[in-house]
Amino acid sequence: MGLGKHKSGKHSKSNLELAIIRLEVLKKAIKQNTTINSRLVNLLEMNNQEVTMDDSNQGIRLPAVLIDLPSVEVFDKKKKMNIIRKRQYSRDLLVWLLEKYRVETNLPALEETQMESRLCHAQEIAKEVVQRCNNRHNLDKTLQWKNVKCYHSEMYRQIEHDAAAYLPLKACTGRWSAHLMLSKHWQNAEQGNGQQH
Repeated sequence: MGLGKHKSGKHSKSNLELAIIRLEVLKKAIKQNTTINSRLVNLLEMNNQEVTMDDSNQGIRLPAVLIDLPSVEVFDKKKKMNIIRKRQYSRDLLVWLLEKYRVETNLPALEETQMESRLCHAQEIAKEVVQRCNNRHNLDKTLQWKNVKCYHSEMYRQIEHDAAAYLPLKACTGRWSAHLMLSKHWQNAEQGNGQQH
């Protein structure tokens, strides 16, 4: 009797281990599919934006490469452990984007002054896009970024077009670079307006 229970317990444990392994495999497959789906959605969005017509035929221009928002390992004080999260807006992230795009497309290296010039122009364009959206729609200057979701796509398209000579924003899956730049400048403008009152 005791021996039977021992065998049954061993069998249950191995079934549980097998189920856990299968679950991990499924998790990885779902994560992979999510990334692939995100890239496909991004490509379809770009197709809609980038279709160009001429007299003889219809041509579709796609970005030379697609670049995902990189992750970084950080220490979470609440959980008291290292976690992986998507990188936040920073100058370093934009430099990384330029370098990644340059390497992927075999473009020549940029000098520090060229890099700085591109970043400065792109930042100014982001500020202008935010200001134009505010003025065009007569928006309350104290509105937060999350409260103007209906205007996000309009601003994404605008900055991707206006800053194309300086940053490869259209190459970013899910429009992450346009999103990070605009949300940051929206926040800066909102804080500036809050301080004026």
